[in-house]
Amino acid sequence: MKKIQIKSRFTDNIILEIEAESFWEANLTRANLTEADLTEADLRGAIYGINILCAHWREVPDELIIELMRWDASFHPDGQRAYSEWAKGGKCPATKFLRMFNFQENRKLWKKGKPKMTLAEVMAELFKHAHIKWDGER
Repeated sequence: MKKIQIKSRFTDNIILEIEAESFWEANLTRANLTEADLTEADLRGAIYGINILCAHWREVPDELIIELMRWDASFHPDGQRAYSEWAKGGKCPATKFLRMFNFQENRKLWKKGKPKMTLAEVMAELFKHAHIKWDGER
């Protein structure tokens, strides 16, 4: 067994330390990955859940930013209205409790509407753009 560490991209502090034979056997299902930078990670064989979507997504293309904002809006009690007001210059309605993803939103890109992708499709796109290797790659 060896220690595997994931560090915060903001502070360089260790946010997760686990013991496993390899990262491929790591169980990340209960890990708080909010500040984790998983760019170029190899997650093949790792065990993770929806918490993986809370990692910090650095470079996200505009089309995917729109989708992520729509998902975040879907978790807000009045998301469509709140995000539309924000796009006009109001206060950002996203909070740590109401956000599904950790990314840099862009009010100029906001387009009212429901998410068009499933969470599995969003995850696959995020992994693709972050160059993450995983068991579901095509």
